[in-house]
Amino acid sequence: MVESKNNLRNLSEIPINNIPLDTIVTVSHIRAGLKATQRLSGMGITPGVQIKVISQAPFRGPIQIIVRGTRLAIGAGLAMKIFVYNNFH
Repeated sequence: MVESKNNLRNLSEIPINNIPLDTIVTVSHIRAGLKATQRLSGMGITPGVQIKVISQAPFRGPIQIIVRGTRLAIGAGLAMKIFVYNNFH
């Protein structure tokens, strides 16, 4: 079942750091300044894209994700700026 954008807007949003491992989520928005937003956009992380969280280092270490078929590692500070819909599947 495909959810419409209106349904997605009604879901709660949380930072990607709080997502369980092996979970696929949809980016709702980026809450960051221009440089960080541009950097994330350059990596393919934009609103509406799906991301799978594959690992997270302890003690606020980097988080590894798969986005658009590419595996990326993102620092905890930058990852906290990526908000996703709380519709785990």
